[in-house]
Amino acid sequence: MQPCFHRDNKSLDLNQRQSNDLSYFFYLEDEMAVPKVNAEECTGCEECVEACPAEAITMENGIAVISADECTECGACVDECPAEAISE
Repeated sequence: MQPCFHRDNKSLDLNQRQSNDLSYFFYLEDEMAVPKVNAEECTGCEECVEACPAEAITMENGIAVISADECTECGACVDECPAEAISE
């Protein structure tokens, strides 16, 4: 059985807790996904292009396009977009 992790980052075996007490555990996998651009809200300012450390964002017809293959899901573009056109 794979270890689960307690909120204090201590490795525990799931069998040490009651199976119905899953709120006690959290998953290590980050649930972030490749951010999405709302084309209607994108102003084409290119702030996200400059903010992206992976260089995963290009501009096509004045709209930001995020490459799912290159994106590291860091969220820098979401934080930097002044139009709030990029969301996770």
